Amino acid sequence: MNKDNLRLCITALRDAAAAGADFSMEHFGTDCGTPLCVIGHLAVRRDLQQAFTLLPHGTGLVECETGVPFYLKEPLLQDFFGVTREAIAELFSESGCGGAATPEAAIAYLETFIDGDTVTPEQAITKSITYSIVVTLDYSADTMATLRALCEGSVDANHVHEFWGSERGRGDWRVHVRTQDA
Repeated sequence: MNKDNLRLCITALRDAAAAGADFSMEHFGTDCGTPLCVIGHLAVRRDLQQAFTLLPHGTGLVECETGVPFYLKEPLLQDFFGVTREAIAELFSESGCGGAATPEAAIAYLETFIDGDTVTPEQAITKSITYSIVVTLDYSADTMATLRALCEGSVDANHVHEFWGSERGRGDWRVHVRTQDA
């Protein structure tokens, strides 16, 4: 994992939040090319990185060196951030950074991802962010029900806003619970 490059996302998000920029994980940018999502905010920051930028009208990404557009899950981002294709989706897809709806929520998720720590349920409730745990289970028809029970047992079920799990390979699962304020 290239933690320095992942931290560039945090820098771009902090700067954008301080400037009052719009934020949405559903789009790279706006029609005028203004960035919206985590990767969009980093893409327009040529002072932070020179590998990729936004296409005109904010509709996607383009490699700076070749000018060739590329998709989110292509190797360029995997190599730049030093993570797997699945991690790229976890961080930068439409529901990336735990479905973050604000730069602050995306920053908290990225910090947790980089540090390899888990956010406690109490912190998740307080911050209204996603927290993750990693567990090892043999896959069965009851796997998701078991994962949900683990999560609901760690946080008051009244606070669970959304739940999902993603297999990390060899029976390891990253379980995500997005909470809402009490």
